Amino acid sequence: KEYFGFNFVPFKTLFYWVLILASLLLLSDLLTIYLGKPIVPEVMKKWSSSAYSPWLLYFSIIIAAPILEELFFRGFLFEGISSSSLGPVWAIFFTALFWSSIHIQYDLYGMVFIFLIGLLFGYAKFKTNSIYLTMILHFLTNTVSSIELLLSS
Repeated sequence: KEYFGFNFVPFKTLFYWVLILASLLLLSDLLTIYLGKPIVPEVMKKWSSSAYSPWLLYFSIIIAAPILEELFFRGFLFEGISSSSLGPVWAIFFTALFWSSIHIQYDLYGMVFIFLIGLLFGYAKFKTNSIYLTMILHFLTNTVSSIELLLSS
């Protein structure tokens, strides 16, 4: 329990981190629009249009991926690096870097944004020692992306 950070956070703390995430997502979308890039990457549109079961796709994106990725990156990997001689700052950096590097389906712009989100998730894990918090933030991020995908169709 302690290693992975299976700790609940107070509602006030959750609300604080959700506001930070919402601000980052809004800034990202505004920058994306300003740069003339599509809000929804083409790869997501292809996934949606070719999915055998759209509900299974959205379950995978919104529920399964956040749980599995957070357990591995902000649970297992973060704690291992953080407790090594590298410490928590490098744990935040490396887990964000490794996490963004598995998202090779996106272009460099998308991967940079994922890296920044990973820094936020890592910092949230460090400050609260709660894997539940990072899972919720990840759920929310992927939910927003999925809503944007649905609205773009």
